[in-house]
This record gives sequence, C-alpha cells and structure tokens, in this order.
Amino acid sequence: MANKQLTMAGLGAMVLGVVVIIVLYGIIPVIGSEVDGATTIDAASQWNSTTNTDIPTGPAFWTSISGFITLSAMMLFVGGFLGVLKGLRG
Repeated sequence: MANKQLTMAGLGAMVLGVVVIIVLYGIIPVIGSEVDGATTIDAASQWNSTTNTDIPTGPAFWTSISGFITLSAMMLFVGGFLGVLKGLRG
C-alpha cells in the first residue's frame, strides 16, 4: 500500500501551486489589457470594441473564466488537504 504521508516534495508542490495561482491572477489581466490596446483600430471597423460591443476583450474573457480556475484550484487543495489528514490518521 502507498505511503500517504506529506513529504517535502508534496508540500513544495502545494506551495508552487499557490504561487502559480497568485501569478496568474496578477499577470493575466495586465497581459489582456496590453493585447487589447496594442494597436489602434479604425473607429468605423467592426473589429473596434467601441463600435462593436459584442467583441470579447482580454480582461472580460479572464473575468468569465477565472471562476472556473478558482473552483478547480480549491477542489485540488481540498483534496490534497484531505489526503494529508488521511495520512495522519494512519
């Protein structure tokens, strides 16, 4: 049977996961807004987000999917925590 104790490698992986999530939430909105403003588009063009408001923007896309990423991360951390508790029980 597998050993279910928390090792330093497991703890490091959990810390790295938290750091990655923090970096994602800090960097991705900035990148999205920079990409949206990277070039000027003629005001009469259908690709202009002020003319055609149905075009998704980078920050708006991140806002719509960030909830799913947060939920997935929370499920992984809760699963890891329950695995540690199970390993402590013996």
